[in-house]
Amino acid sequence: MVVTANMTLDDFLIQPLDWRAHFVSLEGIYLATRSGCKFDFNLYYVTDFFVEVWYAKGSHEVGLIRGFTDIACLTTYLDEINITDIQKQ
Repeated sequence: MVVTANMTLDDFLIQPLDWRAHFVSLEGIYLATRSGCKFDFNLYYVTDFFVEVWYAKGSHEVGLIRGFTDIACLTTYLDEINITDIQKQ
């Protein structure tokens, strides 16, 4: 796998699911987890976009990996993200 520092969302989305999973495991910054009826969702930040990895409940198999830049997609995570450790530089 070739990982570049300037990976764009479009570049990421055209890759196969297993490639995206490996990329996120290497480059993603974990932000939060939320639980749904059939899936658990982990949120990551990668370069200039967010990635949501869907894990099937019970089997923990990856069902979907989606990337996005629209911060409106983060609203379901607002109760899970802890920003108390962030300090102004």
